Amino acid sequence: MPFLDKPPSSRPSAQLALPGLRHMRWPAYFFHDITSLAPSESHRINSGGFMSTSSLSSSQPVNDSNFFTALMPNQGRTRFLRCAILLFLGCGALAWIVIAVRISSEFHARHSWPVAQGHVTAVKVKSYTGPSSRDHVSHYFVEYEVRFAVPAEQCLTGTTFVIDREPPLCEGIARTRTTDSEALANTWGERHRFNPAVGVLHDPNGPGVKIVGEPVTLVYPWREIIGMSVWMIFF
Repeated sequence: MPFLDKPPSSRPSAQLALPGLRHMRWPAYFFHDITSLAPSESHRINSGGFMSTSSLSSSQPVNDSNFFTALMPNQGRTRFLRCAILLFLGCGALAWIVIAVRISSEFHARHSWPVAQGHVTAVKVKSYTGPSSRDHVSHYFVEYEVRFAVPAEQCLTGTTFVIDREPPLCEGIARTRTTDSEALANTWGERHRFNPAVGVLHDPNGPGVKIVGEPVTLVYPWREIIGMSVWMIFF
């Protein structure tokens, strides 16, 4: 077996590996860094001496399972979160039922109660605070005192107004929905202050009265509808 003048090196020389660069003067640490690159690296050196960046390392996608694992590390936590979500959904469903009953009642009254001709005798803007001790915000609504002509047996409000030689008039109070804005409540009050002639819806089975032709933004609880819609979408 012939002897070699020099023992073979375990690592190929940078000049042999890069023939296109052997006539150029490069710092020694540059060749050390290049020759230490593994074949699996994304940056490779071609025969012309240029680095190919055809396959760049991309950021790995976020693993959603890690998030759920941290959120629910065991069966106890999973059961607790499931019960909490079901509780919130149940509360939202009950609130939606209450709102749906209010909407259905208002819609039914405005499309089935009999109408009588009447007029507004007084307009009052009233306010109150919430039943909870934490509710320190004033809520406003408008009361319209109305008188309307119906037969005596159909007047179920409990109050009548009698004028000499005139048939008695039935008296009742129509109320708007509540609002947190006093200015908005005042605009509601101005609607019938200077136009007292109105059509009056009266409940054939009770004392309730309503004014005909009120806008939907005034009679339906839109704040509760929007709030519960966001609640149910979130959960």
